[in-house]
Amino acid sequence: MKCIVTFHKNVIDFNVNRKIVKLYFGNSSIDDQNHFFKFINHMVGLKILDIHSSSCCKNSNIFAFKTDSSTLDFSNLKSLRYHVFYFNKDIKPVFPKFLQLLQFDFGVNYPKGTLNKIFYNNNFSCLEKLNIYGSYIGKKDELAFENYINLLSLCFFGYSECSEMNFCKLFNSNNIYSLKKLKLPDIEITCLDLEFLSKLKCLKNIYIYSLAPQVNIFYFITSLLFVQKIEIAKKSNYINEIYEEFGKKLKSNMI
Repeated sequence: MKCIVTFHKNVIDFNVNRKIVKLYFGNSSIDDQNHFFKFINHMVGLKILDIHSSSCCKNSNIFAFKTDSSTLDFSNLKSLRYHVFYFNKDIKPVFPKFLQLLQFDFGVNYPKGTLNKIFYNNNFSCLEKLNIYGSYIGKKDELAFENYINLLSLCFFGYSECSEMNFCKLFNSNNIYSLKKLKLPDIEITCLDLEFLSKLKCLKNIYIYSLAPQVNIFYFITSLLFVQKIEIAKKSNYINEIYEEFGKKLKSNMI
């Protein structure tokens, strides 16, 4: 069902609302962006924002309006679910600073370079949990997560593909990260990636799509001995050796 939010042309005064803590905005269009921004800004108790949209709905993406989205005040927001499908030549979203945001779900179908554009400037400085759905990752995304040292969970879902670079290039190898859970996109893990993963001493759960042929199996085992649970999606020639070493810690759809 599609909804159209319409504001009258005359001046509108909005009362401050402290009771609304969750706002769901799905497949709806806005005819007056400025009034809508003021409307949201008066929800001072807002903690959860859930946005679902497809490109067929005109003016439905509040973070892709021509109006400057930095005027939006989300200083108390804790959770943002942004499930907006990207189609060719769509405007990429521009997010303001979220001072207290802890969880962010982002997607779907965004091209290479999007992650760097959104995350590199560290507008989500307190983020602890990040879920990314159906995004393409490439060389333009290098260092996208460089500053997210407090991130605890990073998961790629759907058809998320990483090409043109190593997964570890999304981070700064000189930084110490707090990741406890990591679900990688569709990419073969290389020795360079393993070197980075071995430094994630807080890591407890990891999902790996596959291992590159040149990866030494003993290096893989010794690099991740401290991890409690390992999932491997694609069969490896060394799956028996890996299973023998990790035992119940390993989960593979090929076993």
